[in-house]
This record gives sequence, structure tokens and C-alpha cells, in this order.
Amino acid sequence: MKMRSFLRESLVLNLVLFVALAMTFRSRPQGLGAGSEGMAGAEVGPNNRGDAEASEAGARSGPVEPGAWSWSQLTMDPLPAYRDGLRAIGCPDASIREILEPIVFRQFRERCRREVTPLSVSFWERLAGGINKTTKEVQSTAERLKQDHERALGDLLGALSAGSSVEALNGDPVTQFLPAETRSALQAAGDRHQVRLRALYDSSEIKGTNQAARLASLEAEYKDELANLLSSEQSAEYRRRSSNHASLRMLEGIELSESDVKSVVELLDRTENGSDDGRETELKALLGEDRAKELERAQDANYQMLHELGRRAGIPYENTAALWEAQQSAEIAARELASNTAQPTADREAAMSALRESIEASAEKLLGARGVSAWRQMRSNWLKGVFQVPPIDPLAGLPPAP
Repeated sequence: MKMRSFLRESLVLNLVLFVALAMTFRSRPQGLGAGSEGMAGAEVGPNNRGDAEASEAGARSGPVEPGAWSWSQLTMDPLPAYRDGLRAIGCPDASIREILEPIVFRQFRERCRREVTPLSVSFWERLAGGINKTTKEVQSTAERLKQDHERALGDLLGALSAGSSVEALNGDPVTQFLPAETRSALQAAGDRHQVRLRALYDSSEIKGTNQAARLASLEAEYKDELANLLSSEQSAEYRRRSSNHASLRMLEGIELSESDVKSVVELLDRTENGSDDGRETELKALLGEDRAKELERAQDANYQMLHELGRRAGIPYENTAALWEAQQSAEIAARELASNTAQPTADREAAMSALRESIEASAEKLLGARGVSAWRQMRSNWLKGVFQVPPIDPLAGLPPAP
């Protein structure tokens, strides 16, 4: 009888321990070690380092006193073993994913902070180098880490999960200069403003003049809200970064300081609705005539393609700049020839052919054999369309039919 009673008590005690362990595995883990397959070598994050150290200390020191022991001391490293344990006790796959995905993401985020952040440049520094080696290195490193993240989830959960973009980790570059609390408040204000705008546009009762007045009122309210959130310096920087002209910092083929870029953005915003001549005069006064011309050239999409061709082919910057100038001059001359209907067509066609041969010869001299081949492919439509004489309309100049 004593033996039977002993066995019954032992069975009950084992059942209680099993239920306690099952409840532990169903709860979200707080302390994690290095990680899963595909993420091997990832360090313990700052939020769980204390529990991991406590677990190691507990393993070294042997049994602990009642009341001092924590469930977090149960090791869940490696993660595949933890996953298998969850499945063994009947935890649904959806719940396992909810438990493990944040763990892998934390490891991924920590790796991004260690490997991507040191490579990043400031918002306004990008203009000086454009899409330079640093930016490409950041993109390459971020893509590698994203693939590691997806591979880890795939190995761990049996199917790839959507990776997190670098933008989601690093935040909006326009507001990165602000404290975290201000960024959150700014985001909330923007969300509220969008809700109000949608409600206005969806309303069938407010149309025409009333809608325009209400829109102006909403914009004024939003500006007031921003003014309460940001200091004058923060507000000025936010306006610059939010400007459509802030993308100038990404241009290739021009070197400007951070203060120059900010001044150019402010000038373009201020003169956006003014005359082109007035804006050009102010840019020359701000940057000097040569650099103002460089800025104008850098904003041309055709020059950006030419500059990228030169960069990839190892052609000096001066050569691509000279070819762009030659292209501009040749195009102006071709337009003048095309519009000079007083000159015989045969003469214009001969002059146009000579003009095309001249620009192609210049391209070969400046770009070399390899570069000019790529240039001809890139500019084929331009060469065909610009350097031809349009046919004369026989009905041109006649009065319209009655």
C-alpha cells in the first residue's frame, strides 16, 4: 500500500511539473541567446541580455534558493530546439510564428544597427557624393542582412516571411534629425491631417468654393499643429527636407557643401513661382557662375545618364561634361537648321549630316571606343530624331478651306 501511494503521488507531481513547463513554453520568451540557423553568431539584444546572463549564472552556480529562480532561466537556444519543443506540446503553428518572428527580427535589427548605421551618411551629405560608394555599400549590406533575415525565418518556420526594409528600421530620413518623441507626435499629426482630408474629399455636402475654403482651413490647422510641435530651427529643417527640391542632394556630377545645398533648396522654394531669369540670377549670386552652370547640367536627366556611363566606363568627369556641352550646342544648331525653311532642303540635309558626324566624332574622342558604343545605343533615338530635316508641308501657308 505504501508503494502504491508513493507511485500515485509521484505521478501527480510529474503531471504538475509537465503542466508548468507547458505553460512556460506557451508564454512569450523574454531572454534569448544567439539565435537560429542562418542567424548564427547574432548577439543577444540589449533587452534580453540580463535574462541570458542570469541563465548562465544559474547554470554555473547549480541549484538556486526557492523564490530566486525564474522561468526565463530555461534555455531556449538554439531556436530550432525551442520551436520543436513548442510543436511537441501542441502549440499551433500560427502561435509559434507569433512567438519566434519578433525574436528573429530583434536579432536582425541589432545586426542592422551594428553593420548598417556606421556606413550611413547624413541627409544633406548625399549631394556631395551623390549615389556614391557609401550609399551603394549601405544598400548592399542592407540587402544581405535582409536575405539573412528571410533565410533564418525560412529555416526556422519552413516558409519565407516578408523581410523588413531598411527604411522601416532606420525610420523616415526626413524626420530622423528629430527626437523620437517628436517624430511620433509628428507622425500622429500627419495621420490626423490625412483623415480630415479624406473626410473632406469624401463629403458630398462640401463642394466648390466651400470645399476650397475648408481645405485652406485644414492646411492652416495642420501648420499650426506643426508649429506647436517643432522649434523654429526644427521647423526650417523639416521644410527643407520635405521640399521637392531636396532631391537635389542625390544628383551626380556636382560638389556642394551641406550649407550650399540647404541654401539652394530654400532659394528654389522661394522662387518657385517667379521668373526663370530671376532664379538664375540668384543662383549665380549664391554659387558663382560656374557652379550654377554645373547645377543646371546636373539636373538634366540626359546628363545623369551620361555621367553614369562615364563612371562605369572609367571616363574622366571632364570628358562627360564636355560631351554634354557639345550635345547641347549640336541640338541648338540642329533646331535652327530644321526651322530654316528658306534654305534648300538638300543643303540643310547635308549640313545636318555633317553636324551629326561632328557630334559622333566628339563622342568617340571623349569617351573612347568602348564608351562611344554604349553612348550610341543610349542616344540612338536622339541621334535619329534631332539630326534630320522635317519634310516641307506643301499646304503650309495656304489659307484654310472654307
